[in-house]
Amino acid sequence: AMKTAATSHSICALDNIVLQYKVEWPLSLVFTTSVLAQLSSVFRRLLRFRHTGMALRLAWQKLQEIGHAVRRSSKLKAERLGTNSTRLRRMELFMCEARHFHTIVSSYLSSQLLVDAWDKFQREMDGVEDLHQLKAAHDEYGMDVTRRALLQPDRKELRELIDNSLQYILDFRAKLRLCEAPHYLQDDELYQDLVSTHEEFRQRTNFLLRVLKAAAVRGGQLSALFMQLNFNNYYNSGMDP
Repeated sequence: AMKTAATSHSICALDNIVLQYKVEWPLSLVFTTSVLAQLSSVFRRLLRFRHTGMALRLAWQKLQEIGHAVRRSSKLKAERLGTNSTRLRRMELFMCEARHFHTIVSSYLSSQLLVDAWDKFQREMDGVEDLHQLKAAHDEYGMDVTRRALLQPDRKELRELIDNSLQYILDFRAKLRLCEAPHYLQDDELYQDLVSTHEEFRQRTNFLLRVLKAAAVRGGQLSALFMQLNFNNYYNSGMDP
């Protein structure tokens, strides 16, 4: 089903796609409105990562186009070529950081939802003997995937931090589209705007790591996400309060 269209390059751009399923009796006794709403929320959550992943791929293609143009241009003076190469390197650095963040968080959620939660549900289904137990198993599954997708109310701050980080990736992709031939990264104002997006992304992801680090001390599922994001001390600065 489709709702009102959202703004392009927004993290909410695909929230107008809603997972709906008309369930007839007696399946409606098990697949209740509440369970279907929970599954729809999880579907929307995963769709945001697919949307951002596509933006990352398009941004990388654009950077490759810029890189080829900068390296093969014979019209640029040596010092101008060096400036463009330095600027290109800065944009590639953002891409590496953004891909790291997106890959780890999306893989973590996919593993939690498509492997761990499903395996737990299958084990519970093995012990189901009547309709009441079947309904209880589906209700628990809906609540479990909601928790694993970080959609419960007490995870609002963490959820917003993740969404904001994804939004910076989408902003970067939108601004990078403005880098056109023959100037590409020679536009100082546009380049500084891209750098500002990079810096804001870094600040937001580092603050997110602080939140995850505090949660990891208490254990639980978020400790795994923290360790994966900061594996091999990937974020080696600004971690301690």
